[in-house]
Amino acid sequence: MRCAQAFSMSTYKVQDFREYLSYGATGVVAFVLVKWVLPVFNTIIKKAQVENAIYGNAKDLIDYTNEQLKTMQSRYDVLHARFVQLELELEKERERCRRLQSQLEEYVKNADDEN
Repeated sequence: MRCAQAFSMSTYKVQDFREYLSYGATGVVAFVLVKWVLPVFNTIIKKAQVENAIYGNAKDLIDYTNEQLKTMQSRYDVLHARFVQLELELEKERERCRRLQSQLEEYVKNADDEN
């Protein structure tokens, strides 16, 4: 069955060639252009269109990722500044607690000395 299909396909192509050949050299050139060159050009064009679509999508994704990175970087900067501020406040609070602890120990020591 496949041989018959292949034979009929090739017979069809031969009939196409004979039809083009009836126009002489111009027909042969037209046959080569239509049957061989044109499909190659169409394939190249379609490939270029696919590559452009892929490149465009990748560029859009890169732009989106860059925007997200900028947003995250600005958030990080704000949070880091807040962290540094809280760290300083914590250190001040610790120092205050140390002073109060030493004062308390001094008062307890003085109270023990008086008794």
